[in-house]
Amino acid sequence: MSNPSSARILRQDDPEHAELLAQGWTVAATSWGARLDLTAGSDLSVYDRAVSAARRAGYEVREVRARETSALVDLDALVAPDFPDTPASHHEPLPLNLAGRIARGQWRAFGAWWQGRIVAFTILYRFEGRWEVDRTAVEASHRRRGLASAVKSASILTTYAEGARRWGTGGAMANAGSLAVNRGLGFLLEPSWHTLLPPAETRGPPPGHHASTGPATQA
Repeated sequence: MSNPSSARILRQDDPEHAELLAQGWTVAATSWGARLDLTAGSDLSVYDRAVSAARRAGYEVREVRARETSALVDLDALVAPDFPDTPASHHEPLPLNLAGRIARGQWRAFGAWWQGRIVAFTILYRFEGRWEVDRTAVEASHRRRGLASAVKSASILTTYAEGARRWGTGGAMANAGSLAVNRGLGFLLEPSWHTLLPPAETRGPPPGHHASTGPATQA
């Protein structure tokens, strides 16, 4: 999806959003954000079940070590074409210093391995008092096996044990699989973000258009 310079990306509850719609602007794409808030006494069984199910199926689920980031980068490049493509939600290459960030604990990554090869991962980083998910992805041949839920659950369990109580995530509304995974893990949606185009630029892809034909990745 193109990103014309006149496009505005606004949260749905922004007063300017209503003003632009009244002027004839249209919604070209929708993105979402969600938060998970837990307490010291929260029930973690949903996360334990997700990790256990993947392990029973033969996957190794654990945190990615700094020295393993090259395999993670390769998998990210493999699934990059499947990420939803909207002005507010699209794939960007992983940082070149990812290994250093992980080694310093600024970023964390959790993966699922099949026969010694990483086939799913989630990456998160510290941001304003929470752990924010950068991306979650699953190799095509291992999708629909609960791996996105498993690696995300592993990240929540590990950081929760270290004292974390809030997590954030988000993505394109077109990716129904991502929404289902996050809702299943207890994330609550915030007001959505809309890409608005002025009347002269309304011709183009329908709302929520994305380049992928399948739920390749989840936020």
